[in-house]
Amino acid sequence: MDEIEAALSRIQVGAQAELEKRQRDSNSPEVRFADLAPALLIYDLDKANYDEQLIPQSIIDSVGRRRFSAFVPTTQQVVAKSTLISPIEKRRFIQQGYVILVAPLRRSGSHARGRRNLTHAEQAIRNALSLWTYALIPEITAQFGARNSRLRTDRLFAWLTSRAPSLALLAESSHAGRINGGGTTDQRDTENYPDLRSFIEALEDHGRKIATRLPGEVLSCSGEALRMKMRQITENHVPSQEVLPELTALRTDVLEVLAKARRIAAAIAADDGKLARGNDKAMNSLGELRAHQVVRSPEQYGKRAAGSARKIVQGQFHSRLVQSGNIPSVDRLTVADLAGIAFLCDIDPYLICAQHMLFSDEIDTVRAFGRLKRGELADASEYKKLIMGLADISQRAEEGRAARMDDLEQIAIVLTEIPKMLELEGVERSNLFS
Repeated sequence: MDEIEAALSRIQVGAQAELEKRQRDSNSPEVRFADLAPALLIYDLDKANYDEQLIPQSIIDSVGRRRFSAFVPTTQQVVAKSTLISPIEKRRFIQQGYVILVAPLRRSGSHARGRRNLTHAEQAIRNALSLWTYALIPEITAQFGARNSRLRTDRLFAWLTSRAPSLALLAESSHAGRINGGGTTDQRDTENYPDLRSFIEALEDHGRKIATRLPGEVLSCSGEALRMKMRQITENHVPSQEVLPELTALRTDVLEVLAKARRIAAAIAADDGKLARGNDKAMNSLGELRAHQVVRSPEQYGKRAAGSARKIVQGQFHSRLVQSGNIPSVDRLTVADLAGIAFLCDIDPYLICAQHMLFSDEIDTVRAFGRLKRGELADASEYKKLIMGLADISQRAEEGRAARMDDLEQIAIVLTEIPKMLELEGVERSNLFS
């Protein structure tokens, strides 16, 4: 066991124990855990000895404020052999002299056999995608002809396929509103994009029944009232026609992020069930022992227990959750994506992504900001905490530009641009989730 594995094992035992305690003590379908994920700042000792400013102070502070963290001096030879660090991060270590490793934690849960129910995260994402598809598609459509659903042209669906590929992928697997692989009597089945057309109609049918509260509104709205609010936003931009394409792109990007989240959430839930059932034998063989405790001192517990423990620990790093470096962008969630999901769905996006956990506090702030905009903040203390968090993100985003902390800037952009889309204000960027 090298120094990287030793440092991770040392702090992971405490982090896993705290997570298990939270799960025992909570009745909520969602238990906060990303703040517990162990963070390692792994740096090149040789470079650090002659460059005192090798690691920006903002990055040191970001890792240091984590509850479970460690600073690990090491060498390029150790990093090259490490199985915990991806090839991309190994190259980054050589180039900049340090990398950050944030390890996911395994959340226990029941995984019954047979047809599974949607998880809390899946349900929230599904509702958000349906709601905003219903609200935004007519305004997106208006940029390609008319708002009327029966006058939607191939130009619209070509745009959606290009700009929102996850929406198109969901449509391919859904066949919503169609039977026998598309063999219905509807004449539109002979047109282009029949899957996408019928899937969007199914989302709209579900979304019109869902209510939400927009900023500045006393009551929630749904159905045509919600669509009229979106039309007011469009009409607000009529004096600046050049901004309308930006607004259309932003609205489409919102649907893409929610569609991507829905695809990934479903895959993660399916994988979790398979992994949990596959690990039953390994967990039973450990009895009362914790996997990370055994991995930390394998010689103390014997080869059989050590093998079972490694199998359980490795299960935390399955590819869909960790998002290895070689997966396509359509399957990868950026930190801006996570911020958008937190804002629009009011869930912990780390339930479906083990990346970007260094920014879990900032993502929590974005989620609380979404609740504020919908009038759902619980009390004054939560509001005060939110205001402090927003100010911190703004300040650190400015400081982070010099320290190459682009993720903070992306979070700050989401905090600005999504509310603008809902508050009849101007939209400045179309690359919100890029």
